[in-house]
Amino acid sequence: MRDPVAAARNIVKERFPGAVCAFASGDWQRREETPYSLVSIVVIMTRVQTAYRESLRIDQIPMEVFVHDPESWDYLCLKKDRAKGDPSVAQIVAQGEALLPGSAMASEMQERAKAVLAAGPEPMTDEQIQEKRYQISVLMNELRAPRSHGEAMGSLSVMHETLADFYLRGRGAWSASGADIPRALQAADAEFSKRWQRVFTTAFMGDRSGLMSLVDEVLEPHGGFLFDGHVRRAPDNWKQQPVAG
Repeated sequence: MRDPVAAARNIVKERFPGAVCAFASGDWQRREETPYSLVSIVVIMTRVQTAYRESLRIDQIPMEVFVHDPESWDYLCLKKDRAKGDPSVAQIVAQGEALLPGSAMASEMQERAKAVLAAGPEPMTDEQIQEKRYQISVLMNELRAPRSHGEAMGSLSVMHETLADFYLRGRGAWSASGADIPRALQAADAEFSKRWQRVFTTAFMGDRSGLMSLVDEVLEPHGGFLFDGHVRRAPDNWKQQPVAG
């Protein structure tokens, strides 16, 4: 029998004996575990030279370990992840199971993680909104008359993730990618999530008639489709300096 918590706890004790606290999260918490379910672990050390992430397999359980100290964790969650709308590491700490009972810092870290999640991501800038509108508009144009089934599947795959990110960020919610998208949409709006599933299921089966309306609904609050007149200027530092002589 798989015991992801015991396996995670053993990894922390064996490989990170100086850890001040650690947390594990995964599908088993929702009773959705499969033989391939990933166990995510965040280990907080007093000090690390360089924060890192390592993937490994223990007792046939795939694991992903994020190793930080409080300073690098703050930088990742408060700066980088808030800017891109990715809450994954904060979620592991906030919702995960503490692996080191009696750790004085565990509850403090979980409260900090919950505060990060409650604050939400940074709002998208006007430039980010325009660029996302443009990307989605181009994808929709590709899907109006794809040259082949393969091209349609490729565009739909990109559309599924790009549109979900824009919808969630546009509502001030944390974003999601891949297999986490359905759960994030469900949390944001249960009825919209049901329609999303129907539209994309039929679209991947070949009927894209409902996709245009869904895309229009997501884009409309931000100005609608965007193509004509869209300009994206390169930064000045892209210019190569003249070669002397």
